[in-house]
Amino acid sequence: MKTNIFLLGLNRKLIQSVAYKLSLCLDMFYADVNDLLQYEVSDIAQVIDLCGISYVEKLESKKVKSVARFDNTIFTMSFPTFNANKEEKSIKEKSLVVFLDLPQAQCEEQDKTPLHTLDNIVYKDRRKICQQYSDVVVRCIRMEEQHLVKSILQAIKKSYGKGK
Repeated sequence: MKTNIFLLGLNRKLIQSVAYKLSLCLDMFYADVNDLLQYEVSDIAQVIDLCGISYVEKLESKKVKSVARFDNTIFTMSFPTFNANKEEKSIKEKSLVVFLDLPQAQCEEQDKTPLHTLDNIVYKDRRKICQQYSDVVVRCIRMEEQHLVKSILQAIKKSYGKGK
């Protein structure tokens, strides 16, 4: 039985904020996989230097598996973390996956360095991956967080209505 909601999107800060507000509306817990890992490890760059990237990837996978098995939780994670762990069965088994489909302009990072620029090809590829993985897709035009929360709630209700 699905007891969690995994809120997926391409603008991490907005997704985190909306997920938190959604958790308050639904009286659920909220967790972000990357923040939990950062809290436990504190200096990921130093751990990579000392133990290697594969060690950190294993820690990240354990954290994804752990959070996905929580109950009554809305959780988020960065796209790279999701993409590396999308084969984790407990995500789909225990969670309704909701993709917040934002316009590309809303998905670009505040830091406009070439490393963080989300060009059109990358955006389309990531968006397609998220759409295919999701149980519910919420297409967004208005970016106000309260409106996004309402849209997600309506889409979830509609999704459960189809299942009956």
